[in-house]
Amino acid sequence: MQSPSMKSILFQNEHLIAIHKPSGWLSVPGREGKNEQRDCLSFWLQERLKIQIYPVHRLDREVSGVILYAKNVQAHREFNMAFENHSIRKTYQALSLNCNDLPHPPIKWENLLVRGKKRSFEAPHGKKAITEVSKVELASFQNRQCSLWKLHPVTGRSHQLRVHLSQAGYPIWGDVLYGGDPSFEDGSIALRSIRADIPVNLCLKFGVPAFIETEKFVSD
Repeated sequence: MQSPSMKSILFQNEHLIAIHKPSGWLSVPGREGKNEQRDCLSFWLQERLKIQIYPVHRLDREVSGVILYAKNVQAHREFNMAFENHSIRKTYQALSLNCNDLPHPPIKWENLLVRGKKRSFEAPHGKKAITEVSKVELASFQNRQCSLWKLHPVTGRSHQLRVHLSQAGYPIWGDVLYGGDPSFEDGSIALRSIRADIPVNLCLKFGVPAFIETEKFVSD
């Protein structure tokens, strides 16, 4: 399993820290709270930075990439609100082993999702989930041909991108929960948060860059 390091930090100042989360690590502790035994990035950061940090969004345990934590209550409140208002634009890459009949972007997927015990599923009483697709192309990764997706979740429902790609017939490589090929021994899936675009008002107020990005699966 890949462990995080201080070299994984993408940006930090007195208000915010952005880090590349490895797959296999929790963003925040689960139901066990302070007794959480699994690898947890928020615990790891607090131990090394010696300060209280506050998550402003989350990534699934199986997902890697850019994640943001606030270093104070005010930044936490305003960045969290920006995520809730969809004013921070998130970009993900995903890989699928299905390369047949690739659609032509732009694409918009929209449905109502409910989070169950392990999976999310579509239901009339669910919450609206919207995903935009800006690019789809053939690619090669680990010597296998695959389809490469660039995704922008407008909303942030649990497992949203995983469900939408699976429903479209292109389950994410490694995502066995939603029909993907069980290819990765560490249980990771080929879904990565590669960029967060931050609105100008937050950039000016908190001294952060207009965007924060990390390495991609495949360069585009």
